[in-house]
Amino acid sequence: TLAARDIARRLGMRRTPIVRTSLLCSGPLVTGLARPIILLPEWFHEDYDPGEQREALTHELMHVRRGDLWALQAAQIILALQLFNPRHESLPRRSGSGLRR
Repeated sequence: TLAARDIARRLGMRRTPIVRTSLLCSGPLVTGLARPIILLPEWFHEDYDPGEQREALTHELMHVRRGDLWALQAAQIILALQLFNPRHESLPRRSGSGLRR
């Protein structure tokens, strides 16, 4: 979208991720490691006022800019490698929502 391009430019991003709508997501989210895609709920423009839309897009674009999906994936791989560690049960576990707000 034009708003996403404008925000990405202001954040200093060279490429703007693809922005799509989906009936399957209940709120804005980013998916895709190699080619990030921002998914917005189908009703995004009706339920969010223009200020909230801008804040939500900025929030998701910051996840892309910071590489949060890569960091989460790396943490999950490290945790998976600890499966045979006798103390693995004491390691902290975080879901994807741990990166949200």
